[in-house]
Amino acid sequence: MATLLIARHGETQFNVDGRFQGRLDVPLSDNGRRQAQMLADYLAGDSGPVGPAGFSRIISSPQARAMDTARAVADACGMEIHTDDRLMEIDVGRLAGLSGREARAREPKFFADWARDCASARYPDGESVEDVSIRAVSFFDDISSRLDDADTVLVVAHAVVLKCMLVVLLGSHVRNYTRIALANASLSRIRIAEGGPCVDLINDTHYLEPSRPA
Repeated sequence: MATLLIARHGETQFNVDGRFQGRLDVPLSDNGRRQAQMLADYLAGDSGPVGPAGFSRIISSPQARAMDTARAVADACGMEIHTDDRLMEIDVGRLAGLSGREARAREPKFFADWARDCASARYPDGESVEDVSIRAVSFFDDISSRLDDADTVLVVAHAVVLKCMLVVLLGSHVRNYTRIALANASLSRIRIAEGGPCVDLINDTHYLEPSRPA
């Protein structure tokens, strides 16, 4: 049975401030770098979900916050990072860099559309969640078709694209992506067997408990 471990990138200051990031290359915060290292230590350890066999491959979104998270794991495991543009975060267009309050003031029509149907509403000059779902599923179909039974692959990406992947695999409509919580540097897991994919872990963060200093 092949395994796909999916990790969200570590914390950024935009996450803390509640700002839209989208395609902006926002770096990890100090706490985000701690989270990435804790994720790496967990995944590289004998007691982690991979074990002594290690990863077959590490694939990341090319955006800096995902790459920096993936790099911590790759360094700990002595591996290279492969990238795939389909794992990039949703393009929020003109909302990039804005706080929630600023965005609602500037683009009220978008938020009205989003309230009616969060899947089809298109960010101004950006993407819709349905757009992201198409590329997330395309990535999953491609990678899962190439995995052998003993393979374990780590995928590092962003909240919306990973939620889209999970919600579709769970057999729900993509508009329900908001019902999945994925914390920074969290792990989820998909088992892939002849009967199809099975999501058996979502939003594991137990290894991050001491990440933020008091």
